[in-house]
Amino acid sequence: MHKIGIVQNLKHDFPTYSKELKELGFSLEFILAENLLEKLNQIDVCLIEEGQSLETCELILMLRKKSTSLIWILCEELSRINKLVYFELGVDGVADVTNEKELFLLQLCNILKKVKNRADCDYQKHTPSLYLNSNNLSVLKNGMEEISLTPLEFKVLNLLLKKRGKMVSYKEIYQTLWEEEKKNQLYRVNNLIFSLRKKLKDSSNQFYIRTIRSKGYVLSN
Repeated sequence: MHKIGIVQNLKHDFPTYSKELKELGFSLEFILAENLLEKLNQIDVCLIEEGQSLETCELILMLRKKSTSLIWILCEELSRINKLVYFELGVDGVADVTNEKELFLLQLCNILKKVKNRADCDYQKHTPSLYLNSNNLSVLKNGMEEISLTPLEFKVLNLLLKKRGKMVSYKEIYQTLWEEEKKNQLYRVNNLIFSLRKKLKDSSNQFYIRTIRSKGYVLSN
């Protein structure tokens, strides 16, 4: 049974959703924001009822520094700007529980099915919103979208993630993927990165692969 920690917005009455979560078999614990750090190791998912934007952002940043638990922000009216900000800070989902409660519940169930045994899970979490699955060569993005990769795309993304924020040279990428020496190394690497960029395209540029001219690539922090 998955355990869900809920950080309530005590200044505002949110639409009820706890009954539906219990009916789906989840164990719930309501947690005060100031006690959240003590409970992190005991929960699989942290649901945060949106409060003032700054307070919510600070809570997300604190969680991301201390935990790899899944984080969802629950809103009453979903602002596109706030949604982008929350995803950029590393949440796994944002849900409008007033108008899209059923969608939220389905998404939450789906992601927990995918990562249900995270201790020995197929998915390896490399960033707050990005999982790699070596069994089926896929990447799970933002806790919702599973993207199939080719073996070479998977290898190069794994390499870039391990060195996230650092430049990886064309030569290192080529030698990691192909080993043998050929004249068209740069062309093959560029084509592969082009394909990977298309698959990871995100309006927030969260997984932007930046080109370091004449040197290589870096996966931005």
